Amino acid sequence: MNGLEMLATLAPWAVGAGVTAVTGTAAYKEWEKRKRRIVVLKEDAQKVIEFRSQLPEGCLWVQQGFIPPPLDRETGEPMSVTGTTMLACNGTYGVNRGLDILIALDRAGLADYIVSVLFWDCSVATRKRIEARLPPAYRDRTIFAGAPDFPDGFGNMSPEEVEEHFGKWSVPLEQAIEAVVALHQRRAKAKPGDIINPTSLGGHAKCEEFIAQKLKELLPETPIIGVVNLPKKEVQRDYFAELKPLYDQAGVDSWIVSDQMESEWQELDEVTAHIVLGIATASLRSPTSPRLNNIAKNATSKRRGGIARYEYITGEVVAHRLPADPTEELVGYYVYRDQVESELGTLIEYVEKEDTIVSLDMPVGEEKRMVYDLALAALHPNDMRDVSEYIEEQRKSADENLKTPRPHLHPQPNYDCIYTVWAPPIDPEHPRCQLIVIRIRPVTEAHERLSEIVKVPSKRGNQDAGATPVAPKVPPAPVFPHTNGVVVMADDRDKF
Repeated sequence: MNGLEMLATLAPWAVGAGVTAVTGTAAYKEWEKRKRRIVVLKEDAQKVIEFRSQLPEGCLWVQQGFIPPPLDRETGEPMSVTGTTMLACNGTYGVNRGLDILIALDRAGLADYIVSVLFWDCSVATRKRIEARLPPAYRDRTIFAGAPDFPDGFGNMSPEEVEEHFGKWSVPLEQAIEAVVALHQRRAKAKPGDIINPTSLGGHAKCEEFIAQKLKELLPETPIIGVVNLPKKEVQRDYFAELKPLYDQAGVDSWIVSDQMESEWQELDEVTAHIVLGIATASLRSPTSPRLNNIAKNATSKRRGGIARYEYITGEVVAHRLPADPTEELVGYYVYRDQVESELGTLIEYVEKEDTIVSLDMPVGEEKRMVYDLALAALHPNDMRDVSEYIEEQRKSADENLKTPRPHLHPQPNYDCIYTVWAPPIDPEHPRCQLIVIRIRPVTEAHERLSEIVKVPSKRGNQDAGATPVAPKVPPAPVFPHTNGVVVMADDRDKF
């Protein structure tokens, strides 16, 4: 048995059973869990069918919570979601964005889209806070880890200062990475299809280089999609200019970048989870089966480490209670179809006109690279298909019949609009069907403009003059003596 296999079988460190017993028990639990899930999916799907049959003519069901999966063509049974994605989160920003993604997927009934999770944060308090909010569905696939020598975190040390303590944090981090890789392969019986990698630019910024390097060493064919938010502290923004070339060299294939100095930055953080959820739901029903790694690759430059930004706009349609009598038990909510088609079509038009909130105010567009629009509505998937067909017919008609040329991407090559569903919570006092349209596209010459990208928006000057990125440095050769690094499963609370 090699080291990875042993880490996988002994991942719940408090378990003292033999390898065979642990492996067999874990496999049985997985089987039982999926069996129960199929039963629940079938019951929920039947309820939604019954509820939709009660709607007034011309109305659509407002989706909240569980999103019905497609039915198996042969058996007629609801299909169980089996994903291939790993989530590797680094530092305070990383673990918080990772938690947002997990909560959004779990609310939609898509927890199994994520096969394995690593939360690396040296702060014990932060790990406990994240663990307390972690949905129960993920407790069999999550590893929390930190360096015992830094129980309060790195205290905003610079990358150089953190590097001086390399031997103290690299060992438990390497153990955690090996453990999550082994855990993923045990659960999925395969390597990850992609790795979503939200990372902090604070004290943990230096750790990201090691994380990418180790993941790429163990999983050389798996694309890593970095997610980062440029912070308000200018010195930490400079860290990204200094370290990004090292991240890219270590193994990060592409980046989704936002800027805390842009307007509505709190919402910008949430949009990352909406992107992952939208792609997850689309992958179940779209004929093109979109995946985040493909979108990230196609919407960034051909060179490793390209940057994508996103733009978005939100809308809503008033929802109505079913039944209307508030004294009767609530069944759900509905909206008028023509209102949803009008509002969603209007939002898409705003995106085409670039009247949106942007995650990063930099020039966009690369030759022969893709632009994607994600149009999400809180509808039943079957209803969303009909709505999307209507909107696309209207867009096509406008392209063909309007005499005045429009600067729209819709009729152009290298553009795709993905219509899909989501399930945000509904306020019973003010019920609404929530809509959002998100455009993802490449930042122009991101490698050359890196020094400009990290500046706060008010200090960005001539954006057409490319800036030369910091020359990559070769990371120190790691030495890994045995230590008692803290690596625990999410449901092993006593180890915190």
